[in-house]
Formats: sequence, structure tokens, C-alpha cells
Amino acid sequence: MAQIVAVVMFNKVHRFTVVVPIPNSIPPDAVVKTLHAHSPLLAIQPLMHSWYQIPYDTLPEKVRDDSEHFATRIRNADVVAYEIVETIALIPGVGSWATKDIKFPGRFQNLPNGVKTSANAPGGVVVKGQYRVEFRDGSEDDDIPYESGESGWYLVEDTSVECSALMMPLVAWNLDSSHKGMLEKLLESIHEKQGTLPNRPPTPPPKD
Repeated sequence: MAQIVAVVMFNKVHRFTVVVPIPNSIPPDAVVKTLHAHSPLLAIQPLMHSWYQIPYDTLPEKVRDDSEHFATRIRNADVVAYEIVETIALIPGVGSWATKDIKFPGRFQNLPNGVKTSANAPGGVVVKGQYRVEFRDGSEDDDIPYESGESGWYLVEDTSVECSALMMPLVAWNLDSSHKGMLEKLLESIHEKQGTLPNRPPTPPPKD
């Protein structure tokens, strides 16, 4: 009798942190304001084609129900939904005729110092992130890759991606290798938009 072998594909989760110093010429509030606008963050995604806001209640229930990631007790912090369209290459290097547009939902929730995001991409890929602006005085002792001993403001991204174990090496490599450049590009766009401001020393936030 022929044996039937069931192949079970397990999901894996990959987490990473990206830290980029904010130049002294860019006010931290300008970075938070840019994150709250959502569009600048969407625009720097490498495969992005377009996006548009959709009613949150049109999302599937399994996508909407994510109280573990999105905060529920923050005033005026509704979760905003978008239909995201990305263009992927079916055959790399042969031109636009071998590409395909994929659509999937993305969600954003503004926080006092940044924004939380989540996207449910095709193939069971779920990406959850948080982008925040914070001050470091150089004395912190942790595993986050800040510039050693540097005091100032930083743009920090904490992201986790969940997908099948088979896809994980490629997905994780693409995320790790591209996101630092994306954050630097975001800061460059803020600098270009606001013009050249005086290069001021970093000012720590008021203590509680």
C-alpha cells in the first residue's frame, strides 16, 4: 500500500530593529508629523505602486481583530485602513511586461511618538511594525544598535514578519537589507521639504 506523506509547513517569525539618527537640522516633531501622515511611509516601500484609504469595517474580521498589536486605550488613535498595491517581478530583469500587481490590506495607528503598522500580504506573509521617534542620552545599555555613546534623537523601527519557513530566508533578507535605507530616505525627504534649518544641538525631552 502506498504511503501518503503529509507535509506540514510551519510558519516562522523574524524580528529586527533598525535605528537611524535624526540630523540635528530636523526637528523631532517634524518626523512624528511625517509618520502620522502615512503616505510618506508608504511611498518609500520599494515595490509600492499605489494605495488608497478604505473603510476599516470592510476588512475581513480576522484582519480587523488585532488588539494584541494595536493599542486600544489611546485617545484619538483610530486604526486607519488602506488598500495597498505593489508591483512584483514575475521574471526579474526582463521588463515591465513580466510584472504583476498584488493587492492587500494595510493598517496604521498613530501614536504620540510615531505610528504602528500592519500588512497582510499574499502568501500568508504578515508584517507588523512600529516606527517611533525617541531621545537617547548615550548611557543606555541594551541590545538596540544605536550609535555607541551618541546623544540625540533617533528614528527607530521595530518590525516582525511571519511567513512560512520556506519563504522566510528570502523575506527576512529583503527586509533586513532594505529598511535602513528606507528610513534614511524618509529623513532626506523631510529635510528637502522643510529646507535647510540651523544645525542645532539635540535637546532632550522634558522629564515627567
